[in-house]
Amino acid sequence: MNIQKELAACNSTLNLSSQSKGPVEYSFWLMANLPIDDKMKLSLLAINSTIQRLRCELGILKSVSW
Repeated sequence: MNIQKELAACNSTLNLSSQSKGPVEYSFWLMANLPIDDKMKLSLLAINSTIQRLRCELGILKSVSW
C-alpha cells in the first residue's frame, strides 16, 4: 500500500504491521495523525468516499516535508 510506504519513509519506528484496521477506520486514523490543521481535517471529514479520502491523504503525505 502506497500510504504505508510513505508512512514508513517518514517514521521508521512506526509499526504498521500491527494495524488491523479496516479501510474506513484506517482513513480516519490517518487523518487524525497527519500534520495538518483543523480546517484540512474538516475537509477530509467531508469526503464521503473512503477511497477518495485515502487518496487525498496520500497526496498530503507525499507533499509534506519531513
